[in-house]
Amino acid sequence: MAVPKHPREFFEVPQMFGSGAVRVRDDLGRDRRLRDRATAAVHQHRVVQTVQRLMLSQGLKQTSLAAATGISSRRLSRVLTGEAWVHVYDLVALGRVLGLDLVQVRVIDDLTFDASWTPGRADQGTD
Repeated sequence: MAVPKHPREFFEVPQMFGSGAVRVRDDLGRDRRLRDRATAAVHQHRVVQTVQRLMLSQGLKQTSLAAATGISSRRLSRVLTGEAWVHVYDLVALGRVLGLDLVQVRVIDDLTFDASWTPGRADQGTD
């Protein structure tokens, strides 16, 4: 198995990235880091679908969206096709122009932590 580098490579049919239903490859094994990246790829796929729908509804072309966000046309194309990982600042710029918060983080009101937690196995990378 070739280790995926780009978001689209985590799917059985990479060309489907950003359009329709996708299925994560089943040959990724149990490596936690790789599984985390696959989850991130699924999130990026969903964001790309949202961006594409908003572009269509607002009559925006990719070149005009790139100009309005300050993201280079090449980078935006690579993000939208899953050939590059999206960055948080890309999401902020896209959200600003498209009128939708693409970086929604739940605020935790109660910051009480479990004092018994230790890093241990979570840092090891595999089950």
